[in-house]
Amino acid sequence: QASSIAICRRSIGAAQAAEKFDLSPDTTLGVGLAYEDLDATPCWGGLPRYKDGSDLKLRRSTCLDPAWNNWRSKRTTAFGDIKHQLNDDWALKVAGVYTKNTQDIKYAFASGAVTPGVNETRMLGSFYDYDQVDYGFDAYLDGKFDALGQQHELTVGVNASRSHKDDFYSVAFVPQNQNVLHPDKNIIEPSDDYFTDNSTRGGPVDSLTKQYGAYSTLRLKLADPLTLIVGSRVSWYKSDTDSFYLRSQTREVSNSTETGQVTPFAGVLLDLNEHLTAYASYSDIFTPQGNFRSDSGASLKPMVGQSYELGIKGEWLEGRLNSSVNLFR
Repeated sequence: QASSIAICRRSIGAAQAAEKFDLSPDTTLGVGLAYEDLDATPCWGGLPRYKDGSDLKLRRSTCLDPAWNNWRSKRTTAFGDIKHQLNDDWALKVAGVYTKNTQDIKYAFASGAVTPGVNETRMLGSFYDYDQVDYGFDAYLDGKFDALGQQHELTVGVNASRSHKDDFYSVAFVPQNQNVLHPDKNIIEPSDDYFTDNSTRGGPVDSLTKQYGAYSTLRLKLADPLTLIVGSRVSWYKSDTDSFYLRSQTREVSNSTETGQVTPFAGVLLDLNEHLTAYASYSDIFTPQGNFRSDSGASLKPMVGQSYELGIKGEWLEGRLNSSVNLFR
């Protein structure tokens, strides 16, 4: 079965406002507010196949989902920053963001292979009530300095984020099967209690993730056409998840902590002419995933690795035309 989503009906209301204020000749304050309201009827899950793997030869426009599929999402974001120019070369900037997102989702989709001659498949339904609140903070000092006859750039900063999710979900097969050759959009909509009482998986999940970091980037001008970039980030991460499983009526608590993880990066840029720049870069990869768990219930370890890249970038017409060719691993 394919994993896909198509929006059959969608209504989006969105608004955003932002303003900047000069508090002094050297200090600027920016504030903003954004709001998005999504009301959609999604077609989830793709299309099934016969049990032997052969194609049902359904039209591309076929959707086997019922008409009561609904996805409602509301997101409010408030953001602000203040920038202070310390002198001609150095500036300090502090920024913050707050986001609240609520989602109410209820849907069913065709699940399982189809027996030839029967032409029916079971319908797997899901019920979601998601609430998430995020905070983010970033502060950095950015400036230029002269050394060895060249001008160089340095950025030093700290940031932090906090994400709290208070979610509930339940997955259950709905009582009525779907005829894949003659889909019925009027499959009876189960009550919310039906999903709770017949849950194959799901339940309330409460998780809190906190991240802190300090970072720096140094751009050294080794010669007029050659620039070396080096930097690093030090990260602290903590995730706590409390889950209750409806089917087994059991509770599970998991925790994950990472302390002082260092992820360096480096790159070199060579200006070939006024339009083209060749570059090579290396960086460590560190992606926490403590809010995911293995089959045994243990929190997953962070994804770690390395990234390498070679390429050429171009810019013409004062930045209105850009190009790039790269090779990466």
